[in-house]
Amino acid sequence: MSTSAPVPSAEPMTLFEAGEAAAAAGGSIVAGDPRTQILGFSIDSRTVEPGDCFVAMPGQKVDGHDFVERAASLGATAAMVTRPLASPPAGLAILQVADPVNALQTLASLHRARFDVPFVAVTGSNGKTSTRAAIAATLGASFPVCSTRGNLNNHIGLPLSLFRMRRFHRAGVFEVGMNHLGEIAELCRILRPGMGVITNVAPAHLEGLGSIENVARAKGELMEALPASGELFVNADCELSRGIAARFAGAVRPISLDASGAFARAARLQIEFASLSGQIRVEGSEIPFTSPVSGRHMAYPLLFAAAVAARLGLGAEAIGRGLAQFRPEHGRMEVHRSGEVWIIDDCYNANPASMEAALDFLLSAPVEGKRWAVLGDMLELGGHSAHYHRQVLARCEGAAGLEAAFCFGKEFLDAAGGPTRGGRVELHASKSAIADTLRARIGPGDAVLFKGSRGVALETILRELFPEG
Repeated sequence: MSTSAPVPSAEPMTLFEAGEAAAAAGGSIVAGDPRTQILGFSIDSRTVEPGDCFVAMPGQKVDGHDFVERAASLGATAAMVTRPLASPPAGLAILQVADPVNALQTLASLHRARFDVPFVAVTGSNGKTSTRAAIAATLGASFPVCSTRGNLNNHIGLPLSLFRMRRFHRAGVFEVGMNHLGEIAELCRILRPGMGVITNVAPAHLEGLGSIENVARAKGELMEALPASGELFVNADCELSRGIAARFAGAVRPISLDASGAFARAARLQIEFASLSGQIRVEGSEIPFTSPVSGRHMAYPLLFAAAVAARLGLGAEAIGRGLAQFRPEHGRMEVHRSGEVWIIDDCYNANPASMEAALDFLLSAPVEGKRWAVLGDMLELGGHSAHYHRQVLARCEGAAGLEAAFCFGKEFLDAAGGPTRGGRVELHASKSAIADTLRARIGPGDAVLFKGSRGVALETILRELFPEG
C-alpha cells in the first residue's frame, strides 16, 4: 500500500505469550517455555520472521510438521502442531492444538478485540482487491492503515492479515472472500466490521454456490454482520447489490457512475489507455482525480474509496491526495508498454462480468494499431460454464474492432467443441502455440489483453511474448 502519511516505527508487538495462546486455542504447551513471546504467525516456513509462531498445517501433499526445524532456524520462537514432534528444536515453544485453523481464527478474534478503530470489510464478485487497495491508499495518505496483504482473504488469510494490526494503526481495511455460503459470515465474526463494502454481485463461484441468487445470499452475509450503527456501501448500478441494501436496517451509502441520487458518483470521466480522470461528487464536494488505472469500471474502486473516506471525516483535499496514491495490484488491469506494444495485464482472475469489462475496455481504448485478446478459462462456474464461455466466444466473434481472440483452456475448448482456426476466434490447447501465433502477427501500436482465471496462469504466455516486461 502506498502512503504519504508518516508511519510510526513498527516496533515488535507481542501478540501473545505461548501459554496464553495455547490456552485460548484449547490446546497446551508440550515443550518449551510458556512465557515465550509470539510476535506474529506464519503458515509458510519460507516466510517466517524472527519471533513468529510457525503453524504446522497438515496437508495431503505437504505436511507443515516436516518444516518446524527449518522455521526455528529462521527465528521462529514457537510452533503450533497437531501431533507430537519426534525431536522438537531446542528452545522452541510447542503449542499442540486439535485444529490449527480454528486456533488461528480464535487468536485473530482476540487480537481484533484490542482495537477501537474503524474496521472496513470489502467483498464482491469483481473488484474487491482493487477496492480494498483504493480505500487503504486513500485513508493511508492521512493516517496509518492496516489492510489485507496480497490475496489473504479467506478463513486462513484473514487471521494472518489481522495479526499485522498494530497499536498505531487508525483503521483496518480487509477483504473477505468466499466460495461457499456461510464463509463471509464466519469471517465477519472474526473481523466485526463497522463498515461494509459490497462492490457488486455477479456470476462467480457458481460451482460451489449453484446460482447467482446464492451468490447474492453469500455477499449479503456481510450486510447481516454489520451492527445497527454500521454503514453499508453498495454499487447502485448493480441490481442485486441494491436488493441486499434494501434489507439493511442501518445507513446505506450507494455509489454510482452516474445516478444522481448516489452518495458518491462520478462525473466527466476521461478514459485514456493508461489513466482515468474525472471528478467524484461526494457530500457536497467535487473532487478531481487522475489515476493510473484503465477502464470505466475502474472508477468504482475510486468511488468506494472516496465514499468511505468521506464518512471517516476526510475532507476533499485529503481524499484527492489519497486517491492519487492508489495503484492497481499486479495482474489486475495493469496497463503498460513493452516496446511499441500496449499490454493489458488482467491475468490474476476472471469471471463473466470481469471478462466483459476487460473486453469493453480493449474495444473502446484509443489504440493506434490492432486489438488482440488472449483469454483463459473462467473457472468455478460449474454447470453454467459452457453457457458463459459461449457468450465470450460469441462476443469476440462479433466484435468488429477485435483483430483476433486466442482462447485457451478446457472450458473454452469444450464450449466450442474443440480447437478451431479462422474467424476472429482461435481456440488452442497449447500456450506455446498462442505465443508463437501472436508473436508473428502483432506489430507497433497494437494492444494485447491477457485475461483469465488464476488457475490458468496466462502470465506464462505474457512472459514468453514479452520477457522484458
